[in-house]
Amino acid sequence: MGKHALLVNGSYLPTVGGVENSIRSIAAELVKEGWKVDVVCSDEGKYSRYEKTNNVSVYRYAKKGFFRSLYNSFRVLKEINKKYQLIICRNHTLFIILKFAGYKNIHYIIPGVYHYQNKSEMRGSLSKKIKYASNVFIQIVSFNISKLKYVFSPTMEDQVCSVSIFNKSVKKIYPGVDDTRFYKLDRKLKNNLKLALGFDNDSKIVLGLGRFVDVKNFEHLIKCVPYLPCDYKVVLVGGGDNLTVYKKIIGELNLINRVFIFESTLEPEKFYQIADVFCLTSTYEPFGQVLIEASFCGLNIVAFDSDLKGIDTATNSIFIHDCDFYFPVSSFELSDFAKEIINAVTCNRSSLCQNEFNKQYNWKALIERLSID
Repeated sequence: MGKHALLVNGSYLPTVGGVENSIRSIAAELVKEGWKVDVVCSDEGKYSRYEKTNNVSVYRYAKKGFFRSLYNSFRVLKEINKKYQLIICRNHTLFIILKFAGYKNIHYIIPGVYHYQNKSEMRGSLSKKIKYASNVFIQIVSFNISKLKYVFSPTMEDQVCSVSIFNKSVKKIYPGVDDTRFYKLDRKLKNNLKLALGFDNDSKIVLGLGRFVDVKNFEHLIKCVPYLPCDYKVVLVGGGDNLTVYKKIIGELNLINRVFIFESTLEPEKFYQIADVFCLTSTYEPFGQVLIEASFCGLNIVAFDSDLKGIDTATNSIFIHDCDFYFPVSSFELSDFAKEIINAVTCNRSSLCQNEFNKQYNWKALIERLSID
């Protein structure tokens, strides 16, 4: 009888995001290694309750209000309860539901610390403040009752320990990257793909990819465009509440022909592969899977220096090996960010540095590590 794994998160494909993509990649690697894989997530009010895709069985519970969703997730987890050799959870509320449903040896890979990641909710309506407080409380409980919790960066490790009360034990692991998807194209293939996506070969593509929310700070990248040469074009890929904000800035600065917005996609590698530089403008990013994926696709990286006041990211810790493809920005001046974009586009990178960087990130190694813990 083969080995069986359970992966649990609040959402899964076709929803696109860093956590969802990590679940997708771990599932694909497990299937490749001969595992049976089940995924439990919410139906987000619109997806089928069960489907089998890419040899992965996906069980979705009905998302109908907070308490009803808790009950529905508990019921689904009780119904499918099997003898799993590996259980991975990436959501604090569902981690506690797993515990109530009788699951043991749950590997809790923490995506971020709610207390730091969602502070902006405290500036919102009463309902948002209640949501923030309840999620912070639930996550702190999950940290303290979890025996097997993991983070992807020293930044996350420090943040988890800062809010944990009794149980500060946390292990640092490296995520992986699917190098059959994320790789650098040769010049001819890159140009063909650029044309297919509507860009001419002479354009320099400045890429930002992620959720359109406050902490991603994409408006900063948009406002940099007037400081860039005319052949530089910013491409934003994602979705979220701040889309209207971005469109307003684009209109006010008359950048309609220089900033292009694409919806979230299941194939982000296409956008990495046409880009000339990747920009991370986030003010909070406890790890940043997009940085690893962009690096695998041969892109130089421009991001705020993690030591800059007001910036809480793991970028400096990710690029610790004197990477010649990381260009930190040490101020919030638009002209400084634009200057580093130009430097990154015009600078060649070392293949030796790239090879050393790539060795760290492997989904198979992550699974093997979790399997023996």
